[in-house]
Amino acid sequence: MFRFPSKVGASISCYTCSSRNNSDSYCADPFHPAMSKYIENCKVPKQNHIGVFPARFCVKVIGKTVTNGEELVIRACSLENMDNQCGNFKFEKDTLKGRPSSEKLVLVHRLRLVRMADSVVHFTTISAYATILVT
Repeated sequence: MFRFPSKVGASISCYTCSSRNNSDSYCADPFHPAMSKYIENCKVPKQNHIGVFPARFCVKVIGKTVTNGEELVIRACSLENMDNQCGNFKFEKDTLKGRPSSEKLVLVHRLRLVRMADSVVHFTTISAYATILVT
């Protein structure tokens, strides 16, 4: 366990990018941080609230849309840890649906999930299988 000084309301910093069918090859693996946007003190909107709030997690999602097989890579700041994430989420112009599935499995992998709480930084890796549908 590592302890770092933290200001109240401080947020984490994350690399952010998105890629559809390798439209941003630097976003995919192997990751090229020198060619990606690094956001310090990430702030993100919160549903049903005005303004932006300090992010608590850096997430990476890899998947394919079921409708057309389009490959997606998303690296972003988040308020939520996305453990067992199901339901709708927005990605650019599309609404995507993620749900646990035993058929047509697509790996959704969140790497280097970072959580700040009480000035303690926790590093975790979480993997889940999901089908992502574009509606």
